[in-house]
Amino acid sequence: MIRPHHFDTKRGWTDTCPGWHEVILEQYDGSFKSMELMDDKFSDILYWLYNSVDNCERHVRWLRTDTKVYLKFRYERDYILFKLRF
Repeated sequence: MIRPHHFDTKRGWTDTCPGWHEVILEQYDGSFKSMELMDDKFSDILYWLYNSVDNCERHVRWLRTDTKVYLKFRYERDYILFKLRF
């Protein structure tokens, strides 16, 4: 089952896995042109995580809001591959 968000909701985003490599994609910085494209891109991101990162639910945290997608990667190699892909 693919989760729409995956982080410690009790600790909040900031305190979940501090020190991990963080990426923030925003609707208004040009990452997404519309909400429909944001939905499509978020689906692509989740698909890529589950297919490209070994045990992604253990090594990646993610959260989607109305205008942003937040990701934290445990390993720099996964962070770099994500940045190159997206």
